[in-house]
Amino acid sequence: MKTALILDYQKKQTVTQLKQTYSLISQAIKLSEIDNGPMEYWALIDGKDFSELYIKPYFKIVKTYDSLLQDNYHIFCNSSKRCICDSYGAANNALSSKFILENGVLLIIAATNGNGYVGMTSIADLSALKVPNRYGRDVFMFSIDNEKGFMPYGMGLVAGVGYQDIKRDDLLKGYNSRACIKDGLFCAAVIFMDGWDIKDDYPW
Repeated sequence: MKTALILDYQKKQTVTQLKQTYSLISQAIKLSEIDNGPMEYWALIDGKDFSELYIKPYFKIVKTYDSLLQDNYHIFCNSSKRCICDSYGAANNALSSKFILENGVLLIIAATNGNGYVGMTSIADLSALKVPNRYGRDVFMFSIDNEKGFMPYGMGLVAGVGYQDIKRDDLLKGYNSRACIKDGLFCAAVIFMDGWDIKDDYPW
């Protein structure tokens, strides 16, 4: 059984890496805007084309996956820890852009158009291909859309939902299956709203 000291260290390490990754992506987008104009006018196109044009040129990339990741790679939902949540954000889809950054983080960028949603999702796997590969623990999702820009998922456009009224309680445990204590896609938003901190009620 892990001690409170070890758990506290793991939480702080996760937040540090998540905040760093958020900053890296934000900086890359700012550099891209210098070359490609404001994000509000970017073409939200196929995930690979979008990534090649707007995102990848502004990162130091260690490895790129042209098709699929390794066969046994899956992202798991937060609540069950065993249920596979790959369908969100085209996690291991041949159409998504997948690459590992210099800091060891795996980024997956995909278009998620449909049901009135026109935007991109970006999945950051802080431990890359290593376990636990679980939303809210080492995997976190962000959204990119023309109105809100780059935000933790749940604070911008949500596929099939649109823009929602952002309340911490909804992001943490609300009606939507993407809530942090459920499938876990909104966990980055909860940490962001808590001032880059993992509070006691966060489902660790």
